[in-house]
Amino acid sequence: TLFSTHYHALTSEFSTCANVAIKHMAVLVDDETGEVTFLYKMRAGASPSSYGLAVAAMAGLPRSLTDAAAQASA
Repeated sequence: TLFSTHYHALTSEFSTCANVAIKHMAVLVDDETGEVTFLYKMRAGASPSSYGLAVAAMAGLPRSLTDAAAQASA
């Protein structure tokens, strides 16, 4: 079974479960533009960050919406 979550609390909760392997997708983040490139390589451990806003921008959501989401999540 494979599942994905952005709830980082779940990674802590299941970190000691022998039947669960915590992994994340490796990414490159451009420090100047904030652009995210997914490398399609699984890495051990929880993701060091959430890239939801970057993915929303990549999907073409309006900048006004992603800016409002960034402000609400700050």
